[in-house]
Amino acid sequence: MTVLSLILQALAGLLLADFLTGVFHWLEDRYGRESWPVLGPLVIAPNRLHHEQPLAFTRSGFLSRNWTCAVAAGLIGLPLLAVSGPSIWLAMAFVFGALANEFHFWSHCPDRAPTIAHMLRAIGLMQPRGHHARHHAAPHDRCYCVLTTWLNPLLDHIGLWSRLERLLPKRWQA
Repeated sequence: MTVLSLILQALAGLLLADFLTGVFHWLEDRYGRESWPVLGPLVIAPNRLHHEQPLAFTRSGFLSRNWTCAVAAGLIGLPLLAVSGPSIWLAMAFVFGALANEFHFWSHCPDRAPTIAHMLRAIGLMQPRGHHARHHAAPHDRCYCVLTTWLNPLLDHIGLWSRLERLLPKRWQA
């Protein structure tokens, strides 16, 4: 396996994680309900609080910020592992998906990010605060991907989120 192949697989895993976490973020924002059993209080309520008070989640610890993404990454990654076998792209998708909220945290608190995060931000592989701030601008209907700066411009330009919403019944929206 060449170095170029490893890099491309790692990038594919990162972009897959960015896209899938963006889809889940969109579902949380547009369709999640705080009244749902289990997911409502554990996932949807903290997400809503984050939109009202963007720095609220930065006051919690590493495990509190990341456990839901790690569980989701496992629920998606383990079946993919069973079907496709081990690979660099899948390992990277799992790692970046499991740590998506930590990357999100570093976008809100760049002064608390490690050196590697600053290096990733410098080459566009991690969002700076300004890029992510577009999602927090009302009506919270764009920029759902929280890892890179690459997918949001494309997905927003093609209107992916509004197109998906036209496919689902309005009564499902929160």
